[in-house]
Amino acid sequence: MLSVARNTFYLTSALIGQKMLSFVYFTLLARFLGAEMIGKYTFALAFTTIFSIITDLGLTPVLIREVARARDRAQEYIRTVLGIKFALTLVAYGGVIISAKLLGHSPLTLELIAIAGVVMLLDAFHLTFYSVLRGMQILKYESVGMVVGQGITLTLGICALVLHLPLHAFLASLAFGSAWNVIFSLRILRRHGISLAPRIEGKIARTLARVAIPFALSGIFVKVYSYIDTVLLQSMKGDLVVGWYSVPYKITYAFQFLPLALSAAVYPALSAAWHDDKERMRWIFEKALRYSILLSLPIAFGIAALAPEIILTIYGADFANSILPLEISIFGLVFIFLYFPVGALLNATDRQTVNTTFMGLTMALNIIMNLLLIPKYGAVGASIAAVSTNAFLWFGTMLWSMRTAKPSGYVARTLAKALIAVMIMSTAVLTLKQIIFWPLTILIGGVVYGGVLYALRALTVEDLHTFTKLFRKQPATSIETNI
Repeated sequence: MLSVARNTFYLTSALIGQKMLSFVYFTLLARFLGAEMIGKYTFALAFTTIFSIITDLGLTPVLIREVARARDRAQEYIRTVLGIKFALTLVAYGGVIISAKLLGHSPLTLELIAIAGVVMLLDAFHLTFYSVLRGMQILKYESVGMVVGQGITLTLGICALVLHLPLHAFLASLAFGSAWNVIFSLRILRRHGISLAPRIEGKIARTLARVAIPFALSGIFVKVYSYIDTVLLQSMKGDLVVGWYSVPYKITYAFQFLPLALSAAVYPALSAAWHDDKERMRWIFEKALRYSILLSLPIAFGIAALAPEIILTIYGADFANSILPLEISIFGLVFIFLYFPVGALLNATDRQTVNTTFMGLTMALNIIMNLLLIPKYGAVGASIAAVSTNAFLWFGTMLWSMRTAKPSGYVARTLAKALIAVMIMSTAVLTLKQIIFWPLTILIGGVVYGGVLYALRALTVEDLHTFTKLFRKQPATSIETNI
């Protein structure tokens, strides 16, 4: 248990640090490059990320599981996976370049896509190396690698800004960060006696291919769902509109580390309770939903209330058209938060196929809505599609999960009280930002929200204690007890 808690702490801390550095890097680029240039940068990454599906095809989660089950066979598995991945990465990179040319992109965009493709290849290999370490339950090195790699990217990117280098340099900065992770993870594996000479063993390859299919489907659905809006925006509206959309998109997903941390804390508890105590499983699930509500609503409503100030102050007038998309898309964060405990429950109760099915349906709905809304509404249409499909994913999986663990009316009462609190908070923020420096309203709004929740008895001292424990190094049983 101590090992699980320690690994959760390492990865959660690293994820928070990496997300913060990544957000700072993107914000600096957007501020100094402008909407059209950041649109080109974002499109190149989104385009290649969709093709990154080919570089893995579900092998990474299978490799983690198989190494965890049979650590003494780690070398056999990694060598076979590497052999397969060398072929897959060549196909993926070729697909990226050929598709980009067939679609008739400009020479500059083709060059940016080519560099982003290199980032894709490097990421494919260091994720594989780190997956072996995950299977061996050694996560501290991946945690270090994530933060240092992002730090390298940020440092080189700032240098490129100071030297006024072309857009290629900023994607190259990402490549250097990824290269660091390849070299670092490779050295750690060799230190643990793992040989990485690729060699495909037929029996292992067949086993991997058979088991990886559901993971591959899930990966395809998630990647396409997450990035197809950017690709469609660029195709229909151009780089400038992609730039306007990229800012609210980045802000919305910058907060994902919070539900990820919550999910990491409750998943082991849900898995254990599924076999031993169904009533406790329902109770843990209910608590996780409550905390998701209490955390997500003030973030979403607060950012929506301050969207004009956030955009114009941090990103500049060039991104004025990002204000409305941010005011819309930030509410997708609520459904993202609420989905994580539902997804954890479905996975913990061996209902992964339900998750995969709904992800596939969500992807299809997202594509359809983007095709219908983007031509007329541009970035606003993409934002509406994102919120709507996030809501669909949560509602669908939530209805299904209620067959296993139906929450009590306490969750609904929490939602009602949280909505009252957040409405009062939003009113206070909207009023105060007219008369005081707007960043101060964030602190005041937080105090108002917490005070109203406490007055309505929707937030307790025990809740505050649990929130702090989610981000501290401790035994997993301790976390579960306080959830």
